[in-house]
Amino acid sequence: MMTSKDKIRRFTSLGIFTSLVIIMTLFARIPMPQIKGYINLGDSMILLGTLFFGGVFGAIIGSFGSAMADIIGGYPNFALFTFIIKGIEPFIFYLLIRSQKEKGYTLPRLIFGASMAMLWMVAGYFWVEYFMFGPAAAAAEIPGNIIQAVGSVFISIGLYNIVRHAVRPQ
Repeated sequence: MMTSKDKIRRFTSLGIFTSLVIIMTLFARIPMPQIKGYINLGDSMILLGTLFFGGVFGAIIGSFGSAMADIIGGYPNFALFTFIIKGIEPFIFYLLIRSQKEKGYTLPRLIFGASMAMLWMVAGYFWVEYFMFGPAAAAAEIPGNIIQAVGSVFISIGLYNIVRHAVRPQ
């Protein structure tokens, strides 16, 4: 059972990680001219938050942080789709790694789980862009989304290995 102190810590962590998702989405972005989108590193914070606090936590920060970044960053037409895609992404990751939580995550399992979550993200945005902008624009965005995915996998796992002993998940 969580104490009130633990609940406050968890709520505060939600706010911090949601902010980190927004920051890494808006301020670490590379423009992609095909549909006027961009590559960002917000997924790295979604994966990192999921590693520390679980799938529900990751879904909250992923959904709200990424959708808010779309709205703030001038892409409100993507916000609903982003909310859904980035909300499911951490559940995929967590379901694939959770069996190792107690004994410690192995690098291959982390890479596999994160890669499958990122595959969902790439596929999800492909279909959204396909229906919004057509097949050519959607196909043109795939390489950028893959670059975003690979970068996010390595950043999140690298940061996790650096700070995992300093963070006390609840």
